[in-house]
Amino acid sequence: MKILQVAPYYYPYIGGQERYVRSLARALAARGHEVKVLTSNFPKSKNREVMDGIEVRRFKPLCKPLNNPISPALFFHIVRECKGFDVIHCHNEHAALSLYSAWAKSRLKIPLIITCHGQLRFDHLIKDLFERVYSKTIGSMLLKRADKVIVISQSDKKYICSLGVPVENIEVIPNGIDPSYFNDNMRSNVNEELNFKGKKVILFVGPLIKRKGPQVLVQAIPFVVKEYSNLLFVFVGTGNFKREVEKLSKLLHVENYTKFLGYVPKEKLYSLYKRCEILVLPSFSEALSYTILDAFMFSKPVISTQIPCISDYLSETAILTPPGDYKSLAKAILQLLNEPNMAKEYGRKGRELIETSLRWDLVVDRIEAVYTDVLRK
Repeated sequence: MKILQVAPYYYPYIGGQERYVRSLARALAARGHEVKVLTSNFPKSKNREVMDGIEVRRFKPLCKPLNNPISPALFFHIVRECKGFDVIHCHNEHAALSLYSAWAKSRLKIPLIITCHGQLRFDHLIKDLFERVYSKTIGSMLLKRADKVIVISQSDKKYICSLGVPVENIEVIPNGIDPSYFNDNMRSNVNEELNFKGKKVILFVGPLIKRKGPQVLVQAIPFVVKEYSNLLFVFVGTGNFKREVEKLSKLLHVENYTKFLGYVPKEKLYSLYKRCEILVLPSFSEALSYTILDAFMFSKPVISTQIPCISDYLSETAILTPPGDYKSLAKAILQLLNEPNMAKEYGRKGRELIETSLRWDLVVDRIEAVYTDVLRK
């Protein structure tokens, strides 16, 4: 099968969606399919190259409003790039590249599949209003043109149905994780490198943007350190909200309990997972986050939020608090610190969830079945 993957960003861009697309492309290629990726050229890379046996074609974006790359060059070449493929698989219904692909589908009569990677919320009045208007107009039109829409959770399915997409056109397929992605031989002495000796680490991993809720975790810190003074809250990731979060930690006089590492390589990141007591991801919107799945791989307890998708999968395997409620978050952290057996049990349940339901090979089987189904029709 010749499969075209279309995504707003691709490796070396670092993010959960990008990891998903790369993992899917590699898995499909390993199963003997011919796979090509169309994406934006950000960060600056080669316009055309072969990675992991997959052709990657990148086009320079003119601009990136709301982190959505707009590439006129790709728009004018999209039909040519799609010719000869059996299936077009787009990622992110908000992406301009998905709109380009719908145009190519109408010209070439190639089946189009769109994966919606969770419901998008910014925790910003104007941006959220814009998203709602887009989803009910252009987004709805785009999704109705797809032969199949893949969503991550039942909550997402219900939401996509509300936009007018027929229920029979929607498939629920979760994110998955490949245990071979982890190298148990990786070692990094984070204790010595980062002066963690004697400290219990509470870990946040993800872009430092408002939607991911790093500010909520900082607001929770004063309540937690009243009872545990030997804690260090470690933030891994970069983003346009980093300076504000650092300022907030100083305003609340908890800067001595925080450490902002920025980007860290995979070896050190996995050492941090092994070293931490708890992973905290207090997002306002989220798909089935790889940050959480990675923590589960290391049997670590997770605290996240009561939001669509997360609640669908993790109500029994993680502690979920109301989004933005830093006092509830502080109570949840203290609960796991006070009850280590409970923390250990949450970590065990998370690892069991990965092994029984969220392995990558099971996910790819189901995506292949979707391809076969649309081609049969």
